[in-house]
Amino acid sequence: MTVKKDFEPGDVVARLQGIGGSEAYAAANIMTPQMSSWATSQYELFNIKLGRQKEKDISDKPSVEWGSWLEGPVLEKINKTTKYQLRRDKSTHWSEKYPFMYAHIDATLVGNTIEAFGKRYKKVIAEIKCPMTYSAKNYGEEGTDEIPVWNLMQCIHYLVVHPEVNAVFVFVQLPHEPLRHYVVKRDKELLDSYTQAVCRFWSFVQEAKKNPNVKGGPIPSTSHDFTIKNWDHDDNFIKMTPEGEDAWNRTKERKVQAKLMEEADIEDKIIMQDSVGTAQGAMLSDGTKLKCIRKDNRSYEEKDVLKRFPDEWHECQRFDRPKFTKKYSGLVDVICETNQSVQFRELKK
Repeated sequence: MTVKKDFEPGDVVARLQGIGGSEAYAAANIMTPQMSSWATSQYELFNIKLGRQKEKDISDKPSVEWGSWLEGPVLEKINKTTKYQLRRDKSTHWSEKYPFMYAHIDATLVGNTIEAFGKRYKKVIAEIKCPMTYSAKNYGEEGTDEIPVWNLMQCIHYLVVHPEVNAVFVFVQLPHEPLRHYVVKRDKELLDSYTQAVCRFWSFVQEAKKNPNVKGGPIPSTSHDFTIKNWDHDDNFIKMTPEGEDAWNRTKERKVQAKLMEEADIEDKIIMQDSVGTAQGAMLSDGTKLKCIRKDNRSYEEKDVLKRFPDEWHECQRFDRPKFTKKYSGLVDVICETNQSVQFRELKK
């Protein structure tokens, strides 16, 4: 099968040819606790590149859609309101030295000398980020490279693919805030470290493509990684390791404790309400004031809405997933994506 070398970032088949900027952190095995709930691990990327696992489709996530929608307007804003002129770039760039590395950059800056924060650069790549408000805490002082690590690794990747580029300017547009400007400069030690890690990763991919039974390669590190690794199974029950049994008992104990804490909260709330009575609030022994807020909570039955306001009731009905799945299982097979998960349930003796 012939795969084109110039392709759209969303072409999942073409992406199997190498490593792109958005995959840089995973290929280099960079994973912070903050990223663990959403990011792709190195082990997961390894399986994706081998075709054993599908790449996550995040194109319809609100944060991704937001960034895509605003990229063009923000680029125009930069050209109109700043001293910089950006030229959009929609090509696929491949590294000459490392032929498996490719990049889809947002734009390049026009000019022979480009000044920023007291320094001059000959050639600069522009990266535009339009994160949601909750991401503001991930960005530090302007003029530095204090940006989220997954964005930083993307810029490092671009500098490896483009050895003639001096820096990547990252323009960040947060909602209802002025445009921010960050600079990721060429750092030989960091680039060498990244290149070494990614070349090692890609060598594992190439070896596994030649021989699927080859040993070695990225190892599982997240819960999802172990789900992927241990998905194939037989019907045997084995003796759980002491560590595994302790872990199971801890999960059971946490569930019990959570229920007990919920019940204790209800009991304590009753005691507090009885203590305050009809007063507006109470004073604790250390001088802290507790205000008692009383609210009327309205409630109604759905059957009453249907009976009195049938048209409005029909407008409010939500999509019935179980009913659709049962009635149109063939259609579900066409549109659904399968996400693997593992759960444990204690069988009755």
